[in-house]
Amino acid sequence: MMSLIAVKNKIIDFDSEGFQSNSSTSDAAEEQISENKIDVFINLKMENVNGYVKFKGETNLPDDYDLMFTISNNEHFRKYDSMYVNNGKFQTEDIKLDIGRYKVVIRSGVQSSDVKKAIGVNGSNLIGDLVKSDNGTNEVIFEKEIIINR
Repeated sequence: MMSLIAVKNKIIDFDSEGFQSNSSTSDAAEEQISENKIDVFINLKMENVNGYVKFKGETNLPDDYDLMFTISNNEHFRKYDSMYVNNGKFQTEDIKLDIGRYKVVIRSGVQSSDVKKAIGVNGSNLIGDLVKSDNGTNEVIFEKEIIINR
């Protein structure tokens, strides 16, 4: 009688005496892509302390999802930041901003293979108002206007 034990994407066969008889990697387990839809949301809060602003967000995107952050105004100011989702949260570094009106854009960055498994082929599991499709690839795009006043 043979027994099968799955250990971290490996299937190990044991014979009737308990000796390992064969070991192989399960390609199906490694390549399994989720089909669970994600109706994407992003909640963004801003902290303004002495002219330095930090943006903190919550989302239902998977851990390690890469987000590209851009803040700009009509006065030729533009600042970029990259951040990763961790336990449904993300945040920017402190940003020095003058009084004025700014546009914040948060969009999908380059995703790891683990994140791609969660979001589906070409982001096919991403749905909702924040998801835009470009040439068959879904990406997250969040935009918000903000005003800085002291």
